[in-house]
Amino acid sequence: MPDIDPADALKLRAHAWPGNIRELRNVVERAVILAHDGTLNFSFDSGRFGAPSPEYAERADEDARTRESRETDSAGRIMREMFSGLPSARDLEKQYIATILRMTGGKISGREGAAALLGMSRSTLYDKMRALGISPAGRAGKTVL
Repeated sequence: MPDIDPADALKLRAHAWPGNIRELRNVVERAVILAHDGTLNFSFDSGRFGAPSPEYAERADEDARTRESRETDSAGRIMREMFSGLPSARDLEKQYIATILRMTGGKISGREGAAALLGMSRSTLYDKMRALGISPAGRAGKTVL
């Protein structure tokens, strides 16, 4: 049996149905014909259903907010589960720069320096290092990760 969106069910209930059962039957038949993925699709945007009652409009807004909140919570939970335990982009960037600095022996500038290998200017690399809390290896007793 096809599903119907709860918001669509409210819209159907809110409509006065001046054409009585024939109008309702035609609307449902059209929705069944246009159904995708087992969900009935009603075209409420056509203006055919007229303005909803104020009670319906309020309920529909609440339902939409609740559904949106539930979908957002669900998507956030799924994303957290998928990526839990993985390093953040900041951590990855820090590890990558630290690895390049180790490879260059802490050399920042020049053709074989870390900045050139990373494809950025020396000043940009220094800014990133400062922001990430890393120092070139071998300088004043500071070491990279």
